[in-house]
Amino acid sequence: MKRNSLRKTVGIISALSITATLLSSCNMEEFFNGESSSVSGTTSAVSTSSVSEEPVHYSSELEPEVHGLKTDSEYRISGEKEEALFETKLTDEDVSAGVMASLYSSGGDKLSDMYDDGTHGDKIAGDNIYSCLYDVTSENEKESYSLKIDGKEADTVEISYFDEITEDEYAYADSVSESFEDVVRKYVVDGEITDEDKAFAEIISIADDLVKQGIAIEYTADEDEKTIVVDLKSGIGCFYQVEVPETDAAIDAENIEVYTFQPCKAGYDSSISKYMTYPDVAAENMDDEFDNVSFCGNNDDSAVTADVLKGFSQNQVILWHGHGGYNEDSHSVIICAKDKNENERNDDDYIKRRLYSAGEEEVAFSYKYVDEYCNDLAGTMVYMGCCCTAKDTVLASSFLNKGAELFVGNDDIIRTVYNLKMMKRFSEGLVKQQKKFWFFNAGYRTAKEALEYAKDKEGEHCFGDNKAEVVMYGNLAYKLGDTEKEEISTTEKNTEKAVINGEIQIKKPYISAKAGSTDEYKIEITKMPEGYTEDDIVWKSSDSAVAYVKNGIVEPVSAGNVVVELKTKDGKYVQYCSVSVVEMK
Repeated sequence: MKRNSLRKTVGIISALSITATLLSSCNMEEFFNGESSSVSGTTSAVSTSSVSEEPVHYSSELEPEVHGLKTDSEYRISGEKEEALFETKLTDEDVSAGVMASLYSSGGDKLSDMYDDGTHGDKIAGDNIYSCLYDVTSENEKESYSLKIDGKEADTVEISYFDEITEDEYAYADSVSESFEDVVRKYVVDGEITDEDKAFAEIISIADDLVKQGIAIEYTADEDEKTIVVDLKSGIGCFYQVEVPETDAAIDAENIEVYTFQPCKAGYDSSISKYMTYPDVAAENMDDEFDNVSFCGNNDDSAVTADVLKGFSQNQVILWHGHGGYNEDSHSVIICAKDKNENERNDDDYIKRRLYSAGEEEVAFSYKYVDEYCNDLAGTMVYMGCCCTAKDTVLASSFLNKGAELFVGNDDIIRTVYNLKMMKRFSEGLVKQQKKFWFFNAGYRTAKEALEYAKDKEGEHCFGDNKAEVVMYGNLAYKLGDTEKEEISTTEKNTEKAVINGEIQIKKPYISAKAGSTDEYKIEITKMPEGYTEDDIVWKSSDSAVAYVKNGIVEPVSAGNVVVELKTKDGKYVQYCSVSVVEMK
């Protein structure tokens, strides 16, 4: 069975890509100068400014349709009882007539009434979204739940249950992705995929055979993005993307620690070994320039598992280079080493898509892993130098909502050498003082100025067909320091009042809007800090050409992504809402 567009996948996603084994053998100096053959591949549909205000973390909102039923618990482990949220939407006429919405089992038993009073999982009282919480569990593969409106069935939703994942099932999922990679290898000549369409057709043929043999239930393929998702009967979903080679799929704290992470370092071609040192060079430059900045360690290859994210904390600089990918379901994912200790593997991380299987030696983490495990990142800058880390604002928002000052990433598939040079130049921009006159230093650059400096040196975007660009979100005025190493003193520390994120709460941190629509798109505040009212909020859009905001009402103008900032007039509290605008069909 074949579908033509991506959908939500069942179970675990196995995210493999053509990585270091397919690196080009072309002359790297010619490559860097843009003289090698151009790269074909996916292009970003996201119109993201190179500098943008900070978004809030993406949250999977249910957004039920009228008389439709949605749940936040599509995937569960068999036998485990866990609370699930169910939601539906009623019309004003329904509410006026006093109709009752209720949740029923597949056997017709009433499980719970649904409420719009701010209780039982309901977020906002009186918004016509009715909710209930119910402990779900089953020994069956699937369990259905029904919505009844005044006793009449209106909609159903299914929850899929999986047995504990076995090592053989993990291994087989890896082998499926490996078979796809073997196909693509046949079409790689001098580091380029000669016929992506033909390679993808062979991959679809393999998926067809898996369905015919009863090994897979179905598969979905995206011809444009060259991605395929195969749902195995074990409940594991395998994701594969045909990817081009030579790509990588101002609060001044008392002390700032710099760490570098390169989980895929050993896999890159030796011809670019000089450039692979650039993350460490960038860290050393920061250490050399500022008294309060220390390069505390570089971490490479098998040392970089997903667990390292649990060690991220306040007042750090994270410089991460490696492979990444993107699809509509998972958003940005980052490849890292698989933990060799199988006893430490948590099935729940895979079922809930915090981690994806990515072959025998690697896993990929998503924004959900950041949401679940990262600590308070107040004062921390995160530079994720991988493909597609900022193709949308979701991954950036997860880090920023943990308190990070700044997130820097790439908005599409990016050339390895350009990627590394931009990381080095950006850090160079932060540590080199600007010259106002030949004899006078004008001070250190902000993050925004440092990115402009890097682009001035290396170009606005990656050369070739793929115009990937380095973008950033968060505090664009971020600085590592204001004085040179030998001149710094405790009295010169920045004592600016910290901005607190999270005290202002909003109903939906992510809004989809249509340009030209007459619908009202409102950012609803559900909680204000003590002593403040909504009249104390100053609203600001990161790009009024895409959407502007007034008193919480978003007016979509043209296709693109923006971030709306909600900040109190005294500057003490702040919150953000990501807005995606599409053109009306």
